[in-house]
Amino acid sequence: MVEGRPSPLSRAISLYLDHLAVERGLAPNSLSAYRRDLARYAAFCAARGITEPGAVTEADVADFLVALRSGDD
Repeated sequence: MVEGRPSPLSRAISLYLDHLAVERGLAPNSLSAYRRDLARYAAFCAARGITEPGAVTEADVADFLVALRSGDD
């Protein structure tokens, strides 16, 4: 991430959350849960140096799910 600018992955997550709020009309509590979970996923990706949505691999997603299951932050 360039200092002060969100990564492309962070921007994609923000756009998705906007979609859920505006187009899908999700309740505030649902949006909050999505926001929390996606922030955790973004942090996981950032720790791996992943900043582009297209750079995420199937193995990255599987590793994230393993981390969730094991309770890793």
